[in-house]
Amino acid sequence: MSLLSSGNPNVCTSTPNLVINGDPVVWDDTKQLTLTQTLMYALTSKLDVLTSFSGSYKRSEYMDYFTLEPKSESKTQFDSVWLGLNYRGDRIGELVPMLTLQAALYQRENALRQSKNFSFKSYSIKGSCIYLYRHKDRQPMSINF
Repeated sequence: MSLLSSGNPNVCTSTPNLVINGDPVVWDDTKQLTLTQTLMYALTSKLDVLTSFSGSYKRSEYMDYFTLEPKSESKTQFDSVWLGLNYRGDRIGELVPMLTLQAALYQRENALRQSKNFSFKSYSIKGSCIYLYRHKDRQPMSINF
C-alpha cells in the first residue's frame, strides 16, 4: 500500500509501473492511496508465477474561483493487472540471484481528464539477490538492483 500527497497538480508513482498524471486545471493538492496485492505460486523449486493487482483512490483538491470555496473531486478505480515469472538461480556463496519478468495484462492511464486502457504495453524486468546470512535474531536480507 502506498500513500502520496503531492502538494501540486501532478501525481507521479512507480511500482511496478511508472504513472505521471498532469492536468491543466489549477489544482491545489492531489492525494492518492494505492493498494497493490501480489500473489506468487511456485511451479518448481526455482520458478514462480506471480500476478499483481492494483487499485487506487485519488482526491484532487482545488479552489472554486467564482465562490472562493475549497472543492474536491474523488475517484476510485481498478488500475492494473500484471502477470510474470520469478526465477531463482543457483546459490553463489551466501547470495541467491533472482530475475523477475512481468507484463501488464491490463493498465489504465489517466491524463488531461481522459482515461485509456492498455494491454501488453508495459513490461518490467528486475534483478535481485537474497543474502542468506543467518543470525539467530535476523531474517534473510534482500538486495535489489
